[in-house]
Amino acid sequence: MKTKKIAVVGAGHLGRIHAKLAASIESIEPVVVEPSSDARAFIEKEHGIPTVESLDQIDGVLDGGIVVTPTQTHFSVAADLLDRGCHLLLEKPICADGASATDLCERASQLGRTLQVGHVERFNPAFVAARPLIHQPKYIETTRLTPYSFRATDVSVILDLMIHDIDLVLSMVKSKVLSIQAVGTSVVGPHLAMAKAWLEFNNGTVACLTASRCSYTSQRAMQVMTAEKHLHIDLAGQTVNAVTPVEGLADQLRGITSPEEVQAAKDGMFEKWLPIEAVTVTPQNAILAEQLEFVRCIETGDEPTVTGWDGRDALLIAEQLEAVVKTTQSKMDSVLPERHVLHNVA
Repeated sequence: MKTKKIAVVGAGHLGRIHAKLAASIESIEPVVVEPSSDARAFIEKEHGIPTVESLDQIDGVLDGGIVVTPTQTHFSVAADLLDRGCHLLLEKPICADGASATDLCERASQLGRTLQVGHVERFNPAFVAARPLIHQPKYIETTRLTPYSFRATDVSVILDLMIHDIDLVLSMVKSKVLSIQAVGTSVVGPHLAMAKAWLEFNNGTVACLTASRCSYTSQRAMQVMTAEKHLHIDLAGQTVNAVTPVEGLADQLRGITSPEEVQAAKDGMFEKWLPIEAVTVTPQNAILAEQLEFVRCIETGDEPTVTGWDGRDALLIAEQLEAVVKTTQSKMDSVLPERHVLHNVA
């Protein structure tokens, strides 16, 4: 495979991770674009990767760009790279708003350029292992909790964290969203720090999503229920457990009547009746995996796992959830009138 010259635009926390991993791929010649001289010095010293202050300073032909800048700048940076003929791996959310995301997807399509969005959980080895077992899910529950990190404070927790799970849900449920509900609250700053959402799809699937970036515990997990099995996917621990009811379970349990039989059934419930299977998970670095796919798609023209349109669709749902939260808060304000102190009259 011919070496691809790739610009990693942005050298913040995630940008440094992208740069380091890109440098480990033999088919990538990375260059970091970052206006901060301190950040450039760190990249050059720690990782030995060449840096420049702007895209205009890059010598030679640029094949692609990995955009790891603040969300509000995604469209302008990505559009500039497309104008230069580059393929794109754009960190999530794809853009600050759905209209810009649609514009970007159309531009990439017209120019024949790969537009991949960094919904990295699609490459999480636990999700990769679980995905072949998921057919027509009936109910999905996701939980994404993290302590306050002082990063990504320019957007709400829905655009920062929950959008990962929105994308995962949309990738599993091949049906249009019928209705949504959401609640949330801000804790630090003006943006939502905690949110809970419910999505109902035309095919009957229901998804419940919870996200917080002000939690005292950390958790990234999901439960998926299908007609055949119940999956617990630990995205943080990268494990998958599948519970599959034995055939004819209801009929077999119906015949159990004596106290001794009932107790025995309880004791052996998850061994005999609802056996738990630990699904084999093959370890991989998710960000490295998405970068390798990005290079392959540039080379072959294949469609990436997470397309620009996938990123756009997840963003549109996230925008609607934010709007519903605001509407819900407004309704609550109108329902509860201002209280007045009543003074006793002698």
